[in-house]
Amino acid sequence: MVVNDYLKEVVDKIITSFKDKNILLKFESKNLIECALPEQLFTIVINNLVRNACLYSPKDSELHITIDQSRIIIKDHGPGMSKEQLDNIFKPFYRANEHSDVKGFGLGLAIVEWICRQCDWNIAFTSELEEGTIVTLDLKTVKLLA
Repeated sequence: MVVNDYLKEVVDKIITSFKDKNILLKFESKNLIECALPEQLFTIVINNLVRNACLYSPKDSELHITIDQSRIIIKDHGPGMSKEQLDNIFKPFYRANEHSDVKGFGLGLAIVEWICRQCDWNIAFTSELEEGTIVTLDLKTVKLLA
């Protein structure tokens, strides 16, 4: 599968469900990549990561998605997370901000991490409070087409 095309298609669908937030998608492909990957599991991971970025982003903000070599980088301009929050995000039922208006059970990132382990993908989060969050998903085994 050509990851660039599929990723853009999935992300576009997610963004349309957040029209009220007026989030501007900035999609950059530094490489054209191909990868044999389980489509449903990849979709679950991307859905969760992009939905979280949109849910926590303020109105009229930008969401940056970049493909660079084997990495998919998702950068939002949301509230960010503390080191303590980052250390716990993959724990089942953990919610970084239990008092936010965003509903959920704290299972999404635990599932994402489990899928990434099963598929031998690396996932990493960096974040700063009031600056936003960057998620890097490394698919590792890709074929560079361009």
